[in-house]
Amino acid sequence: MSKNNVKSRLSGYDIHIKDDTWVFSDTLEPTASSYKKRPCGECGLYRGDNDHDPCISDLPKVLNACCGHGDTEDAYVMMEDRECFYGEDAVKIINNLKKNRRMQETRDRILSKYPEDVDEHSVKLIMKHKFKNTPVIFLDIDGVLNSVQGHQRIEDYEVLNGNYDENSIEDIIHCKNDLNGEICLGSWVERWLVNNLKILIQHTNAEVVGVSSWFTSRHSLETVSDFLGIEIVDMTDYTGGGLERGRSVERYVDKYGIKDYCILDDSHEQHYEGKLLNEKLVRVDGGFGLSFYDINWARYILKGD
Repeated sequence: MSKNNVKSRLSGYDIHIKDDTWVFSDTLEPTASSYKKRPCGECGLYRGDNDHDPCISDLPKVLNACCGHGDTEDAYVMMEDRECFYGEDAVKIINNLKKNRRMQETRDRILSKYPEDVDEHSVKLIMKHKFKNTPVIFLDIDGVLNSVQGHQRIEDYEVLNGNYDENSIEDIIHCKNDLNGEICLGSWVERWLVNNLKILIQHTNAEVVGVSSWFTSRHSLETVSDFLGIEIVDMTDYTGGGLERGRSVERYVDKYGIKDYCILDDSHEQHYEGKLLNEKLVRVDGGFGLSFYDINWARYILKGD
C-alpha cells in the first residue's frame, strides 16, 4: 500500500499522508505545523497556551486525558492513582469531572463576591438563583442547532444508501437518542451548529437556559445537556409556542435579576414582542441554523462588542 493512502484522525479531523508528511485532508496543511491553529473538531474550542485541550485541561485528580475529539474509541483518562479508562467510560468520567469542575468554579466565583464568610447552605441558595451579573443565552434548538439544509443532507444520504447509514450521518449530525441508543430523527442536531454555540459560550462565559419544546415534550434537562455536550442550567416555565414563550423569558429575567441576555430562536414575531423582539432576539434563519453572523450579533447583545 502506498503511504499516500494511509489515513487517520487528529483532533476530530481527517488526516492522511501526502509526500511522506501527515496533512489535514480538508486543507492539505501539514499537521505538525498547523494543528495548534485549529479548534477541536468536536467542541470547537482552541488550545490554550499550555497546549492542553481547553475543554478538559486541569481536570481535578487527572494526570492525562483526551476527549477523543468526537472519536469515542480514542478517548482515555488516567487518574492520579494511575488507573486508566478508555472509550465510552472515559467520556463519561470526563463529562462528570467537567461538571464538577464547573460547579466548583461557580462556588469559588460566588465566594469571591462576598467578603464575609458564607456557609455551604447559603452558597447552594445563591447557586440556585444563578448570577445576576452572568450573561444568559435563552436557547431554542430546532432551527438553531439543526436546519432545513441539514435535513436535506439526511434525505440525500437516505437516497444514496437506501437507508440511514449511522456511520456516515454521524459525521455531519448527532442523532442518537440517549434513552435507547438508536437513531432518532425526531431529536437531531448538526455538529457544526453545536460547535458554533460552544464558541459563543466560550467567548461570553454565558449560562444556557432552555426555551425549546425539547425540554418538556422529548427529554429531561439533563438528557438534552448530555445529548448536546453543553451544560444547560435551567429552562423557563413555558417552552411551548406563541407569545407565552417570550413572556416566560421575561418572567425568568425578572425572577433572577438577569441584566445581560440574548435569545437564540428561529421563530420571531410568533414568540416575542417589544424589547425581546427588537433588542434581545438573535433572528436565526431556520434554513441554515446558527451562523457566524448570529454568533457575532449575540456577542454584541451580551457584551456590546
